[in-house]
Amino acid sequence: MIKMGPNLSVGQKLGLGFSFVLALTLAAMLLAMSRVKEIEDTLTLINDVNNLKSREAVNFRGSVHDRAILLRDILLIEKKQDIDYELKKIEQLGANYAQATVSMDKLFSSRVDITNEELAALAKIKEVEARALPLIDKVVSLRMSDQVPQATEVMLTEARPAFVEWLRVVNQMIDMEEKINQNAAAYARSVAIAFNALMRGLVFGVISLTVVMAWLLTRNITQRLRMASGLAQAIADGNLSETVNVKGTDELAELLNALLRMQSSLSSTIRVISTTADKVADSAERMQTATTKSAEHMQKQSEEVIQAAAAVSQMTMAVDDVARNAVSASDSSIIANRSSQQGRDRVIATIGAIKSVADDLSNTSVLVLELADKSKEVGRVLDVIRNIADQTNLLALNAAIEAARAGESGRGFAVVADEVRALARRTQLATIEIESMISGIQSYVDGATQSMTECTKRAENTLSTASSAGSALDEIASAVELITERNLLIASAAGQQAEVTRDVDRNLINIRQLSMQSAEGAGQSNVASVELSKLAQGLREMVLKFSL
Repeated sequence: MIKMGPNLSVGQKLGLGFSFVLALTLAAMLLAMSRVKEIEDTLTLINDVNNLKSREAVNFRGSVHDRAILLRDILLIEKKQDIDYELKKIEQLGANYAQATVSMDKLFSSRVDITNEELAALAKIKEVEARALPLIDKVVSLRMSDQVPQATEVMLTEARPAFVEWLRVVNQMIDMEEKINQNAAAYARSVAIAFNALMRGLVFGVISLTVVMAWLLTRNITQRLRMASGLAQAIADGNLSETVNVKGTDELAELLNALLRMQSSLSSTIRVISTTADKVADSAERMQTATTKSAEHMQKQSEEVIQAAAAVSQMTMAVDDVARNAVSASDSSIIANRSSQQGRDRVIATIGAIKSVADDLSNTSVLVLELADKSKEVGRVLDVIRNIADQTNLLALNAAIEAARAGESGRGFAVVADEVRALARRTQLATIEIESMISGIQSYVDGATQSMTECTKRAENTLSTASSAGSALDEIASAVELITERNLLIASAAGQQAEVTRDVDRNLINIRQLSMQSAEGAGQSNVASVELSKLAQGLREMVLKFSL
């Protein structure tokens, strides 16, 4: 069995194993190529040589057979001028036979695997051909000279036996080539069967050897990988005292040696870390005590600065409030002055508007009085219309009475009198409605006249009041201007005071921030010292987990 040396690298072992498998595969492939080439040569011989010889021999037989039939037909045709087609066909068949002969000779001369039997068969065909061709010419010549009985005699006694012999030797050659093909096919089949069995054996052998090689390589690699895995697991579990016996110089041996070196380095590092952790823990405890005291002092200082900053901030806020109130009062007085000016202007405009309204009311009163007079005149006109309607009604009544007295002759006049009387009635009704409307209008006009009079009086009173308001607004504007000037002085002084207090407040805020930062830094240092102490303790505990 193949043995893998421990001093070989993993790559060399894999290369050796795969090279062995590759060599077996290459040998199997070369053997397969040899067998396939043998089968290919046999099939080439069958297809490209033997089949060609058989085809040319078949051409021989076809040409001989057809010429024998045509030669017989020449003797059977009575008229000489009707045998031209048969003569041409005989000539063409002779040319085809000659071409097949050339191909056969060329094939026989170019191949070294032609058997003696084949050479003898071809020679026999040529010998019979040499005897038969003159007989064909002789029969044709006798027939062309109209010597049919002589031609028939030659055909039956000489040409016919020659054609029979010619076909016999050609058929012998065809049978010979067929037998040669059968033997070649049987040989190719036997080679293929043997090749198939051989390939199965080779494939089985290659697979078996490959499995064995893979098993050897896998076992050789996995054994030491398990050793490396066990050593790495021991290191991971904190056991730094585990040892293994390393053999060989390949990559797996280098891996085990590297793990052992790492184990030794870790052991040394753990010892250094243990010593350093003890020193760090002591330093952290001392630093924690110092930072705690410093943090307490900084906290007290920060609280005092915060109180001072709060007092100054309150004073600053108060001064700012005074300044803002002064500025606000100044702004309000300016707005009030502006509003009083606008109010005075509006009062003046209102006075003008009231005067215009009073004038319009006076004009409207005059128009309303004129409307009252016109409505009275319309009433008088309606009285006249009503009287006319009454008189018309009486006249129509009298006319109707006269028409009734007149009888049939006054019937048309009576109809007209009825229409006139109806018209007078409608006129009276319309006059009554118009009088009712005029009475309502006169009532409304009287009310409007009274209202116009009262509005005019109120407009005059409003005009007087607006004039008084304008004078009062002038006095208010003067007072507001004085207040504005004083508020501006107060706002300026309060703003300067607020700026000074803000400077003080900013300085105190800066001091407070510095104090807070110092206190925060002291607190962080204290926390850091505590964390450092915890880390040192953690390092101690971690070191204790390792077995040195």
